[in-house]
Order: sequence, then structure tokens, then C-alpha cells
Amino acid sequence: MKKICTLFIMLLCAHATFAQEMLGIANSNYAGTNGLSLNPSSMVDSRLEIDVNLITLGVSGDNDYLYFSKDSIKPFGFKHILDLAGNRGYTDKFDLGNKDKQYNAGIYSTVKGPSAIFHIKKHWIGLATQVRGVASLSSVGAPIAKFAYEKDGLKFHPLQNQLFDDSKFDIAAMLWGEIGISYGHEILNKGKNYLKGALTIKRLYGYGRSEEHTSELQSHSDLVCRLLLEKK
Repeated sequence: MKKICTLFIMLLCAHATFAQEMLGIANSNYAGTNGLSLNPSSMVDSRLEIDVNLITLGVSGDNDYLYFSKDSIKPFGFKHILDLAGNRGYTDKFDLGNKDKQYNAGIYSTVKGPSAIFHIKKHWIGLATQVRGVASLSSVGAPIAKFAYEKDGLKFHPLQNQLFDDSKFDIAAMLWGEIGISYGHEILNKGKNYLKGALTIKRLYGYGRSEEHTSELQSHSDLVCRLLLEKK
């Protein structure tokens, strides 16, 4: 049970971001190799004549249970957000009157290896390597999320001496690698009209996958819990 609750905390405490990593730079005119995954045509007519990447690391996450209140966030200062997270400065959305509500969470990681974009006249070419991983929780019952969030865990007093019969929820994780080559070119460049396009071909390498599907979860807050898992 402790291992399961630890996984809940890791996923549910993920900071709220978008599922697509590095959106800030991937949409930039100077995205370079970082824009290939989202939009390979971004390299065409790039402000960078050539871009070479040795290694890039990225981690992001999202959830619909924990959040930072608007008043607690400063306009500038990433360290402030890290301090808030470290000191449990976030708030949960648990509602005692709505224990049937379900929540979801996910963590996404990327390690980009040697990559490059360059052009020969108006022909743009991109080469990219990366390893990606995802982990997700879906349809987690409100009582389970609350027990994982609280420091007291299953001893959280407002939920004591109650029987919870939660619906099925899923835990999944996957790790894979990618090697890709992209080609891009201008399609139309006339006056105020400009159109460009690109094509990417990737070779994928599956390293591992794990899924856990609950068939039944009944718990009573006197610290008795029964969990049946079906491995798929």
C-alpha cells in the first residue's frame, strides 16, 4: 500500500503544465532541433542557419487535483515555485460532498541526444535522436487521492470510519526511443503569401511498458484496504 501511495504522490504532485514538452521554445523562431517533434516545418526558413544539439533534458507533468493558488505565484522566479512545491504550498481540490469525483495525472520526460538541422540552399534537413518516457494515472477516486495527499495518509480524520467502493482506475508507464530524419521546403513564397511544409520519418524502439488495471478496490478508513490488480 505504501508503494502505491508513493506513486500517487509522485503523479498527483506534478506541477500543472502541458502534455507536450518544451512548448515555450518549440514554437519559437529559434527553436532549432527542439521544434522538430512538434512541427518539423519550423526548421524551414529558420532564423538559425545551422543548429546542433548534444543533449537536452526535459521533465513536465500535469494533473487535475493539485494546484498552486493564483495569489501564491509570483510573476517571476522559478525558484519560488520550487520552494512552494517543497514546502507543500499547493492546494488540493478534494470536496467532502463529492467523494465520487475522479482525477487524472501524468509525468512526461525527454532526453534528446545528438541532433541537428541544416540546409542546402532551400532544402532543409533535420536529424534527431531522443528517448522518451510517460507515466499516467487515470480515473483515480477522490478518497484515494486525498489519502495520498495528506501527511496522515489513511489516518486522515474526516474520512475515518467510512466504506469506499471505488470504480476501476489505471496506472500505466512506457519508455521508448526515437531516431528521425526530416525534410522540409518552401511550398509557396509569393508576396504576402508564404507556405512551407516538412515530412518526418522515425524509427521507434520500444524499451518497456507496464500497466496495472484495478478490477476492484474496496477500502475502509480503519486502515483495512483490499486491492486486486489485473496485470495486462
